[in-house]
Amino acid sequence: TKLLSGAEFTLFDLNGDLVDVMTTGEDGEALLENLKPGKYYARETKAPEGYDLTDERFDVTIEAGKVTLLSGAPVKNEQLGSLTVIKSDKTNPLNLLKGAVYGVFADAACTEKVGEVTTDENGAGTLVGLKPGEYYVKELKAPEGFDIDPEAYPAVVEPGKTTTSQVADYPLVGTLVISKAVEGADTDEAFQFTIALTLPDYASPADRYDATLNGEDVGGVTFVVSGVERVARVTLKSDDVLTITGLPVGTRVTVTEEANLRYVTTVN
Repeated sequence: TKLLSGAEFTLFDLNGDLVDVMTTGEDGEALLENLKPGKYYARETKAPEGYDLTDERFDVTIEAGKVTLLSGAPVKNEQLGSLTVIKSDKTNPLNLLKGAVYGVFADAACTEKVGEVTTDENGAGTLVGLKPGEYYVKELKAPEGFDIDPEAYPAVVEPGKTTTSQVADYPLVGTLVISKAVEGADTDEAFQFTIALTLPDYASPADRYDATLNGEDVGGVTFVVSGVERVARVTLKSDDVLTITGLPVGTRVTVTEEANLRYVTTVN
């Protein structure tokens, strides 16, 4: 049995009036002296750190010249636990996500909320002071650029321990379509394009994005790092349509066609 310091007990007379307050020391004991003989009761008004507050009433009858223990002594507290949510990018588990808000619920239907956590720059958020038992974590707000997860995930909290719940979101993505047309001429000439991407801060960088040319899979478009941008060069002919998918929402895209002195370039 572990003896607990820092537990505060308040003593009342039978009229409910406060008589005195006592706090347990390192030996787990608290003593009030010079009390008038009679009947009293005590309640725990502050639990030791990391323990649950008991709502039990402890009756005591003080007799002259004697030391009297509270009824039910020794008083026992249930040790509490903690729950940590770790949030990551489902497409890249090493990309830990800040700003996800999760509710912690006592029921699978997620109607009895006991608290909330918000993930920090390390993708972590912790709720402390939970009674041991089963809980459910459900996302209430997704990080910027990510789709909210509708699922509720069970987690079992144990006394004196921190339970970790690993959760992940898919990023919100968009599509880039580049089409090439040559007016007034029938040509099979190839035209060179440069595509520059500036990804939003939250996004997990990728070297390759899926792509199709005229509806056919081309195995993706490869981008190389150039300063703060990721750059790719592609070749298109007249009536070609290049479609690049999976670009993070919020990506800034710049498409530049290399000059060809035989043509005037217009953008639609």
